[in-house]
Amino acid sequence: MRLEHATSLLEDAPRAAEIRSELEQAIDGVDEGVRQIRGIVRSLRDRDEQLPVVERLVREASLARASLGFAPSMLLTLDGEQLARADADGEESDEIDARLGVELGDDVVAVVREGLSNVARHAQATSARVEIDVAARSVRVLVTDDGRGPDPATDRRSGLANLAARAQDHDGVARLAPAPGGGSELLWEGWIR
Repeated sequence: MRLEHATSLLEDAPRAAEIRSELEQAIDGVDEGVRQIRGIVRSLRDRDEQLPVVERLVREASLARASLGFAPSMLLTLDGEQLARADADGEESDEIDARLGVELGDDVVAVVREGLSNVARHAQATSARVEIDVAARSVRVLVTDDGRGPDPATDRRSGLANLAARAQDHDGVARLAPAPGGGSELLWEGWIR
């Protein structure tokens, strides 16, 4: 975007056409690089879809560490009982996979990914927490942070619209609000069919 803006500033510059051409080639190169990276990420995620949901959630939290600058905490409960990290390969993990199914499991992983991505991009937080509660008929994801909270002046919320659409697919809700103690709180809920 900055390269595109620089291109627009060249109206009266000497050799403007030559510089504009170079900038446009650079923009094309960046766009192509972004397309290739997205393709690589998509192929990696396709392979991940074969993994249990709990393992995928742990992986998302681990991957988010690089962009956040800290490790987010994660709490996973099944019917109100907290799962230990050691349980990620056990009966509880199998039960979560069975309850959620493929589509809802994919959406829960995507919600956690988007929630942590939003914290990294917008919150300026020093900590984040992901809570996933799988009950008999519903799943609830809560992503909280200690950052600056949602900006009420921001109109662009495409990521939130995506989360809301995922929630609606499961007769649920998604909302982003200021957290009671400061920061933000992303709540996403869906019903298990």
